[in-house]
Amino acid sequence: MNPSPENIKAHSVKQVVSTPTSVSRHMFQADIIKNLERYDLIIVPGLDNSDSQHWQSIWENELKENGISVERIKQRDWSRPKRQQWQRELERIVERKKKPVILIAHSLGAIIGADFQHECIAGALLVAPADIERCRPAQRARLENFGSMPMNQLMYPAVLVASRNDEWLSFPRACWLAAQWNTEIFDAGETGHIGNGTKLGIWIDGVKALQQLLDIIKLREGQKRHRLLRDKS
Repeated sequence: MNPSPENIKAHSVKQVVSTPTSVSRHMFQADIIKNLERYDLIIVPGLDNSDSQHWQSIWENELKENGISVERIKQRDWSRPKRQQWQRELERIVERKKKPVILIAHSLGAIIGADFQHECIAGALLVAPADIERCRPAQRARLENFGSMPMNQLMYPAVLVASRNDEWLSFPRACWLAAQWNTEIFDAGETGHIGNGTKLGIWIDGVKALQQLLDIIKLREGQKRHRLLRDKS
């Protein structure tokens, strides 16, 4: 039997605590840009899409200006999502990519990312996953075609970014999900749902979480190369 989220303490999952964020725009550091050049990035927004002031939109524009391959998912219906349709759209985009893929997913998009397994995925940043099983009654009707939370371990490295005061996902539940999914967790402090209404600008702590993901991917790749060399010797 899986432990309940109430029995998972925050310190039981490796986590990075955020520092105060700035709402002004900042450039991505050169080393992050260089590390991202070998990937195709896919932006996966959540319910109601991400508006022009959302950090996902700001990242998309900023990264494109720096020559990074970025594509944003376009769903048929953002307000009444259907899980299979959203998954098919993600699969369609992933399958035509030439480079390894990194998912930059928020809210309901993070649920799609956590439920998506594909050999082309190098890693995923899963920001404020929407807890569709414990959401507010007013939102539950909109999510009736979205099913349950994914519970399988991810095949690729991932960082789950969680807020301490997210109305869609409690922090203990986030820690529990990170354990279920076998992801690292990044503590984003009190930043709400990290969505359209938060106005985080480029969201410096999110950039730090992305760097953490890139470090984990690099570590896993090094471990894989080491195993291959050991097996050949």
